[in-house]
Amino acid sequence: MKRMDEPDMTTITPAPEQKSLADADILLSAMSAGEALKALFEKKKSSRGTFSLAVLSTLVQGLSKGYLSQVMNGQKILNPKYASELADAFDLSPLQKRAFELLTSRDATKTPAARQGLNAQLVTQLKLVRFRSKKVLELKSAQFFSFELYAAFGLFGNAARKQQLCELFHEKSDEEIEEALHWLEFWKVVRKDGEQYFLTNHGLVLNADGNALTYVDFWIKSAEDAQQAVPKWAGNSDLSFIASFLVTAKNEVFTERIKALKEQVMAFLAEIESESGDSLFRCNIQFYPVRKKND
Repeated sequence: MKRMDEPDMTTITPAPEQKSLADADILLSAMSAGEALKALFEKKKSSRGTFSLAVLSTLVQGLSKGYLSQVMNGQKILNPKYASELADAFDLSPLQKRAFELLTSRDATKTPAARQGLNAQLVTQLKLVRFRSKKVLELKSAQFFSFELYAAFGLFGNAARKQQLCELFHEKSDEEIEEALHWLEFWKVVRKDGEQYFLTNHGLVLNADGNALTYVDFWIKSAEDAQQAVPKWAGNSDLSFIASFLVTAKNEVFTERIKALKEQVMAFLAEIESESGDSLFRCNIQFYPVRKKND
């Protein structure tokens, strides 16, 4: 089988939350708010030579450079009341800002139960940050299986042998598995070491822009898959949720509520995602007007 090595077969574009991937990396690796604050400060100072603790203290009401220094050196715990303005001072995205706020609140909380609850929220939020900082791909239809294969790595602890993947996708030929792995290596989201393939820190998501034709094509393929899967899983309420409704609604109410639903769905996916999963789940969601008054 001919291997498609030309880079113009795929396009990699920045994700909406990817304007500062280094900030995402800092939040994902920080063990405390003080550690994150220090790394964010050093990053901004390296890009802006005039940036200093004195400058930062003027951007947040009530902060002194002495207090900031103590927090960064681990001598004091950052007061959560400063988290929001500090996040703005470092131009963090909304998702990153919320993660920094949760990290700060968790550090300052002394009650074990409350700390555990905040930590659980933080884990989910950091998954969302990681998700939004992945590479975004616009794929050709022939490459859709590569994305499915990538998603399945979570069934093997993010490290899989080719034979394991062949057994999982038994309906695919050896050449199709090989081709999909080739693309994942080409995109640098997978690396090979001996007989195993490992996910890298890059990660990827499909371009979910409403104008992305490739995403629409992928959704259509997913809907075709659902036609085959629905009869099998419709009666299994433990491992599936299959429903279809029709409802009349005001456009402005729908538009407002759908924004919240999008965030809830992403949070749900981030919460259940596991590197030691038992099953690879497909999630298809669609809302659209069937009929519109005055059309």
